[in-house]
Amino acid sequence: MYFTGEKGKFVTFEELPIKLLIHITNGMMYITGKGSIIFRHKGRQDESLNTIIDIVFYYADLICHLLSLGPSYEMTS
Repeated sequence: MYFTGEKGKFVTFEELPIKLLIHITNGMMYITGKGSIIFRHKGRQDESLNTIIDIVFYYADLICHLLSLGPSYEMTS
């Protein structure tokens, strides 16, 4: 699962009709949208690469550019 708090990073975006509630270690957070972003990075030979990440959730209060959670996390609504 991927999350960002920067709405301007999305190349596609849709508001969710119902906020998703996710329980985290020190509380909970509400996801209000989702979309796709383009992640620009360097390859093995230092070439520029673009990777599209299709399902990125928007959490307005997130302070990092992109957060990736492992598959062991469980999401409930």
